[in-house]
Amino acid sequence: MDNDPEFGPTPTWFDGNTFAQPLESQLYADGQPGMFGTMGRNPLTGPGRNNWDMALLKNFQLPWFRGEHSTLQFRWETFNTFNHPQWQGVNLSCNGSPNADGTPAFDRACGGHQYNLGNGQVSAAWPARIMQFALKFMF
Repeated sequence: MDNDPEFGPTPTWFDGNTFAQPLESQLYADGQPGMFGTMGRNPLTGPGRNNWDMALLKNFQLPWFRGEHSTLQFRWETFNTFNHPQWQGVNLSCNGSPNADGTPAFDRACGGHQYNLGNGQVSAAWPARIMQFALKFMF
Protein backbone atom coordinates (compact mmCIF):
# COMPACT_ATOMS: atom_id res chain seq x y z
CA MET A 1 0.00 0.00 0.00
CA ASP A 2 1.11 3.50 -0.76
CA ASN A 3 0.38 6.33 1.65
CA ASP A 4 -1.33 9.13 -0.25
CA PRO A 5 -1.13 12.48 1.63
CA GLU A 6 -4.78 13.28 0.88
CA PHE A 7 -6.50 9.87 1.03
CA GLY A 8 -4.18 7.89 3.32
CA PRO A 9 -3.22 4.27 2.56
CA THR A 10 -4.03 3.44 -1.06
CA PRO A 11 -4.18 -0.23 -2.09
CA THR A 12 -1.98 -1.19 -5.01
CA TRP A 13 -3.44 -3.80 -7.36
CA PHE A 14 -0.20 -4.57 -9.26
CA ASP A 15 3.41 -3.42 -9.26
CA GLY A 16 3.91 -0.88 -12.04
CA ASN A 17 7.66 -1.45 -11.97
CA THR A 18 7.19 -4.85 -13.62
CA PHE A 19 6.11 -3.12 -16.86
CA ALA A 20 8.17 -0.78 -19.02
CA GLN A 21 7.95 1.28 -22.18
CA PRO A 22 9.09 -0.71 -25.25
CA LEU A 23 12.61 -0.40 -26.56
CA GLU A 24 13.11 1.70 -29.68
CA SER A 25 14.09 -1.45 -31.60
CA GLN A 26 10.71 -3.00 -30.78
CA LEU A 27 8.84 -0.18 -32.52
CA TYR A 28 10.08 -1.10 -36.00
CA ALA A 29 7.66 -3.31 -37.93
CA ASP A 30 10.40 -5.59 -39.27
CA GLY A 31 9.12 -8.94 -37.93
CA GLN A 32 12.06 -9.53 -35.58
CA PRO A 33 11.55 -11.65 -32.42
CA GLY A 34 10.30 -9.56 -29.52
CA MET A 35 8.91 -6.88 -31.83
CA PHE A 36 5.55 -6.92 -30.11
CA GLY A 37 6.84 -8.02 -26.70
CA THR A 38 6.19 -11.29 -24.92
CA MET A 39 3.18 -10.40 -22.82
CA GLY A 40 -0.02 -12.26 -23.59
CA ARG A 41 -3.45 -10.79 -24.20
CA ASN A 42 -5.20 -9.19 -21.18
CA PRO A 43 -2.54 -9.99 -18.58
CA LEU A 44 -4.20 -7.86 -15.89
CA THR A 45 -7.61 -8.54 -14.47
CA GLY A 46 -9.33 -5.95 -12.37
CA PRO A 47 -10.74 -6.49 -8.92
CA GLY A 48 -13.81 -8.68 -8.67
CA ARG A 49 -17.10 -7.60 -7.21
CA ASN A 50 -19.03 -9.38 -4.50
CA ASN A 51 -22.20 -7.39 -3.99
CA TRP A 52 -25.15 -8.43 -1.83
CA ASP A 53 -28.43 -6.51 -2.05
CA MET A 54 -31.25 -7.58 0.24
CA ALA A 55 -34.83 -6.56 0.92
CA LEU A 56 -37.22 -7.27 3.74
CA LEU A 57 -40.90 -6.50 3.21
CA LYS A 58 -44.23 -6.97 4.91
CA ASN A 59 -47.67 -6.64 3.30
CA PHE A 60 -50.62 -5.48 5.42
CA GLN A 61 -54.15 -6.06 4.12
CA LEU A 62 -56.27 -2.97 4.78
CA PRO A 63 -59.84 -3.59 5.99
CA TRP A 64 -61.47 -0.52 4.45
CA PHE A 65 -62.44 0.09 0.82
CA ARG A 66 -65.22 -2.51 0.73
CA GLY A 67 -65.25 -4.64 -2.35
CA GLU A 68 -61.73 -3.58 -3.36
CA HIS A 69 -58.42 -5.19 -2.54
CA SER A 70 -55.98 -2.76 -0.90
CA THR A 71 -52.56 -3.44 0.58
CA LEU A 72 -49.98 -1.38 2.40
CA GLN A 73 -46.42 -2.61 1.90
CA PHE A 74 -43.48 -1.70 4.14
CA ARG A 75 -40.02 -2.34 2.63
CA TRP A 76 -36.50 -2.14 4.00
CA GLU A 77 -33.80 -2.52 1.32
CA THR A 78 -30.03 -2.59 1.69
CA PHE A 79 -27.45 -2.32 -1.08
CA ASN A 80 -23.93 -3.66 -0.40
CA THR A 81 -25.43 -5.22 2.72
CA PHE A 82 -22.19 -6.54 4.23
CA ASN A 83 -20.43 -3.21 3.60
CA HIS A 84 -17.04 -4.53 2.49
CA PRO A 85 -14.84 -2.54 0.09
CA GLN A 86 -15.37 -3.26 -3.58
CA TRP A 87 -12.67 -1.72 -5.73
CA GLN A 88 -13.98 -0.19 -8.92
CA GLY A 89 -11.06 1.12 -10.93
CA VAL A 90 -7.32 0.61 -11.17
CA ASN A 91 -5.00 3.19 -12.70
CA LEU A 92 -3.48 1.41 -15.73
CA SER A 93 -1.52 4.18 -17.41
CA CYS A 94 2.09 4.21 -18.53
CA ASN A 95 3.25 7.72 -19.37
CA GLY A 96 5.38 7.91 -22.52
CA SER A 97 6.31 11.59 -22.31
CA PRO A 98 10.02 12.42 -22.73
CA ASN A 99 12.34 12.35 -19.73
CA ALA A 100 13.19 15.58 -17.91
CA ASP A 101 16.39 15.90 -19.97
CA GLY A 102 14.41 15.56 -23.23
CA THR A 103 15.50 12.01 -24.07
CA PRO A 104 12.82 9.53 -25.22
CA ALA A 105 11.11 7.34 -22.62
CA PHE A 106 12.19 4.01 -24.15
CA ASP A 107 12.56 1.18 -21.62
CA ARG A 108 11.39 3.39 -18.73
CA ALA A 109 9.53 1.50 -15.99
CA CYS A 110 5.79 2.22 -15.70
CA GLY A 111 5.66 2.85 -11.98
CA GLY A 112 7.18 4.39 -8.92
CA HIS A 113 8.54 7.73 -10.14
CA GLN A 114 7.47 11.18 -11.26
CA TYR A 115 6.01 10.08 -14.60
CA ASN A 116 3.75 7.29 -13.40
CA LEU A 117 2.75 8.10 -9.85
CA GLY A 118 -0.28 6.06 -8.87
CA ASN A 119 0.11 3.43 -11.60
CA GLY A 120 -1.35 0.17 -10.33
CA GLN A 121 -3.24 1.84 -7.49
CA VAL A 122 -6.94 1.49 -6.91
CA SER A 123 -8.54 4.73 -8.05
CA ALA A 124 -12.18 4.26 -6.99
CA ALA A 125 -14.58 2.11 -5.01
CA TRP A 126 -18.24 1.26 -5.29
CA PRO A 127 -20.45 3.01 -2.71
CA ALA A 128 -20.64 1.84 0.88
CA ARG A 129 -23.82 0.32 2.31
CA ILE A 130 -27.00 2.14 1.33
CA MET A 131 -30.31 1.56 3.12
CA GLN A 132 -33.76 2.77 2.21
CA PHE A 133 -37.21 2.41 3.66
CA ALA A 134 -40.38 2.57 1.60
CA LEU A 135 -44.11 2.56 2.21
CA LYS A 136 -46.25 1.61 -0.77
CA PHE A 137 -50.05 1.69 -1.06
CA MET A 138 -51.51 -0.72 -3.64
CA PHE A 139 -55.16 -0.70 -4.63
